[in-house]
Amino acid sequence: MSQLISKGNELLNKLTENRYWKGLAVLGALAVSKYVYKALSIGVDFLIHLLPLEKNHLQRYGEGSWAVVTGASDGIGKSFCYQLAKRGFNIVLIARNEDKLKSVAFDITAKYPKVQTQIIVADFSKAASVEFFNDIIIQLGDLDVSVLVNNVGTVARGMFHTYKRPDMINLLVINCLPVLILSHHFIQRFSKRQHKSAIINLSSCTGLIPASSAPLYSPSKAYIYHLTQALAAKYGQQIDFLCLMPSIVTTGMTGNLVNFMSVTPDQCTEGALNHLRRRTWTFATWRHYIICSIYGSADYFTRLYYKLAYGNKVILKVDRNSFTPDLKL
Repeated sequence: MSQLISKGNELLNKLTENRYWKGLAVLGALAVSKYVYKALSIGVDFLIHLLPLEKNHLQRYGEGSWAVVTGASDGIGKSFCYQLAKRGFNIVLIARNEDKLKSVAFDITAKYPKVQTQIIVADFSKAASVEFFNDIIIQLGDLDVSVLVNNVGTVARGMFHTYKRPDMINLLVINCLPVLILSHHFIQRFSKRQHKSAIINLSSCTGLIPASSAPLYSPSKAYIYHLTQALAAKYGQQIDFLCLMPSIVTTGMTGNLVNFMSVTPDQCTEGALNHLRRRTWTFATWRHYIICSIYGSADYFTRLYYKLAYGNKVILKVDRNSFTPDLKL
C-alpha cells in the first residue's frame, strides 16, 4: 500500500512540474471560485427574501406624500393600496371600475382615518391614446406624489396560434404602455422633489426566459424588467426602482388559484415593500425565490411549472401531434 502511495506521489509531482498542468490548475481554481461566488450570491438573495428588514419609507419619501397605484381595485394593486396606507401614505387609486374603486377607497379611509384617498377612473385598454394619459395627469394635479406602483396588467390564455388579434394588441397596450408613459412622466416629476421617490413595476417570473407556454405575456413582462433595470441604472441616485417578479399570486388573474406555489396578495406586496430601497428586483417571498430560480433555468421547467400550477386548464383540446415538441406540456 505504501509503495502505491509513493508511486502516486511521484506521478503527481511529475505532472505538476509541467507548466501546462499549472495553467490548468489556475483555470480550475478560477472555475471553482466562480461557483463558490454564485452559491454565496444565491444564499444571500435567499436570506434577503426571507428576512423582514423593511425601512421607514414614509420618512424617506416624505410625510403627507401620495402613492399612485394602477390596477388598484383588485388583487396585488388593491393590496398595495392597503399596505401603503398602513404605512401612512395617501393613496390615488386608478382602475376602470368606479364602484370597486369607491369601495376600496372608502374601506381604506375607514381603517386609516388620517389617510386621504382619490380615485381616477381609467380603462387602460385605451392607453394607446395620448389623451388617455393627459387626462390622468390633469386629475393628479399638483399632488406631492412620491411613490408610483405600475401594477395594471392582463394575461392571454391558450396557444399562440389561437390568440385573437384584438386580444394581442390589448395585452401589449395594457402591459407595456402604462409602465412606459407613467414612468416617463413621474421621473420628470420626481426629479423636482426634495425627498427621494420610488417606482415599483409589476413584472412576473415568466419574464425570466422566453416561455413557450406564455409567448405573449412572457415578453411583455421581460420588457418591464429590462425597462426597470435600465431606468434604475440611470436615475437610481434620486429614485428607488423595484421590479416585482412574483410567481403565482392568488388573484382573479390566476383564477384565485391556491396551491403549494401560490402566495396571497398581501404576502407579495409586503415582500416587495420589504425589498424596496435594498435592491432593484425581487420575487417578494422566499417561496417564490426558490420556485422562480428553478423556473428560469430552462424552458422545460417552465412547461413543468405551468403543468403543476394549472393542470390541463391551460391546454386546449386539440391534436397534440400538430405541434412541435417545445409547444407540448
